[in-house]
Amino acid sequence: MYARVSAFRASTAGGSGIRHVVDRDIHLQMATMLDEARHEVLAAVAFVSPAPPQVFDHVLAAAYRGVGVRLIFRSDNVTGEIVRSLQHAKVEFRTLPDLHAKFLITDTTAMNGSANFTQASADRASEVATFFSDHGLVHELRNVFLAYWRRSRPF
Repeated sequence: MYARVSAFRASTAGGSGIRHVVDRDIHLQMATMLDEARHEVLAAVAFVSPAPPQVFDHVLAAAYRGVGVRLIFRSDNVTGEIVRSLQHAKVEFRTLPDLHAKFLITDTTAMNGSANFTQASADRASEVATFFSDHGLVHELRNVFLAYWRRSRPF
């Protein structure tokens, strides 16, 4: 089984920069995307833990660098310290009651998968995500985010 997962971890399915990633490597790849962002970060993430994983610090760091950051969370999942840290970093964030999606867009790259901003997702759960830089696909996912943004409510 591990050999099959390792082969999958390294797979590139073709297309323009399409790569499948599993488990803890997802959060590492998201951190790289966030560190390389210069203009925009858009993310829809259903769940965030009260003590979020390290990738959340990369979101805040992007905002502190002046990158425009907009996040959407499920409405029953955003609490105290998370809210304060987002407000302090001047991150725009909203909630959507039925959100279950998990995706991230930075400038010209995107990720669509199962990973949340939770510690379980970062270090224990079986997760899978596809990272891609195909302009058309990134644009389509950005439009999905914008549709969710219009439906969502300010916190």
